[in-house]
Amino acid sequence: MIITNVECFHIGLPMTLGNESHSQQADWAVKNIATLNHLLVKVTTENGLIGWGEAFAFKGGEAIAAIVDKLLKPSLIGADSSKICDINLRLQHENHLWGRYGMTMFAISAVDIALWDIAAKRAEQPLYKLLNPQAKAQNITCYASLPRYADADMAIKISNQAIAEGYKVIKLHEADVDVILAVREAFGDDIGLMTDVNCSWNHQQAMDAAQRLQSANLIQIEEPIFPPEDFKTLSQLNQHCGIPIASGECACTAVEFEQMLNSQAVTFVQPSVAKVGGITEFIKVHQLIKQFQARGDKLHLMPHSPYMGPAYLASMHLITALQPESMLERLYLQEIPKDFYSGQFKPKGGETIVSKNIGLGDEPKMSIIEEHLL
Repeated sequence: MIITNVECFHIGLPMTLGNESHSQQADWAVKNIATLNHLLVKVTTENGLIGWGEAFAFKGGEAIAAIVDKLLKPSLIGADSSKICDINLRLQHENHLWGRYGMTMFAISAVDIALWDIAAKRAEQPLYKLLNPQAKAQNITCYASLPRYADADMAIKISNQAIAEGYKVIKLHEADVDVILAVREAFGDDIGLMTDVNCSWNHQQAMDAAQRLQSANLIQIEEPIFPPEDFKTLSQLNQHCGIPIASGECACTAVEFEQMLNSQAVTFVQPSVAKVGGITEFIKVHQLIKQFQARGDKLHLMPHSPYMGPAYLASMHLITALQPESMLERLYLQEIPKDFYSGQFKPKGGETIVSKNIGLGDEPKMSIIEEHLL
């Protein structure tokens, strides 16, 4: 059970967004991005068991790998891999000077996911069964999570492709109200629609946008304001803008989520397993949601999971084990020529199902990892 090695793999999978003429516009989602970056972590134990984890990488994979190698690995070598919660707490405590947020927690998240993968393999169970022995594998509804195009025609075109593949819910990443309204008009109320603003508005802009979007029948507006941890303002929006607010992908640890929930800042709670502190902290957030629901708060778990590797599989297991009615986010890009898992977990007809194999359910292909190392 002793950890003998911890390795990082910073990978860039080539991908296209659907309209590369947009690649130079000053927008987070499409500016000079030609690869989908991943930071995978491989943990090996003395008895040969291997666990895989993933940290949110985007453009920070190199820095997160340095955190794993320089700050976390020395404490992990020789540790008992079965003591997952103890390891998670110790890593947080030892590295709290660098902040229990951002890249430090992303790195801890990856290690934590790998340790849970090992634990389920040791138990010879799929992870969802280890987390909840009563859980059953069943179809999970997925929604297509599009990049931001800032162009109504492109947003409609790509949404139409996703709908043709069977998706019944679309998440835009648009902050332009006219684009959002155009997509709704194009498809009527036949699809579920939401938008992730990625902290693009201030309070007044969010209120103005929400007023214009009343007719769009949105499921949620995600991360409408900057900074995302301004729970006081989020609470005002959630209670008065007329559209449910979603947030949480930038929140780390259950402590920050408790502050969010105490503020009644959100309706849809969005822990991200590759950011929040891994499976260990994700479970704590779910327990908090249950506590606040018991007191009457109307809350829904909506995991943030725009991943393709172990974090995506972990999200499937967490939904299956904890909240099977939750929807799973699937990053909807036009082309990813290479896949860690040969496409077997890609949604079909807008649905997917968790693997019944032990651990996370599959091992990422080393041939793909080695071919696309950065």
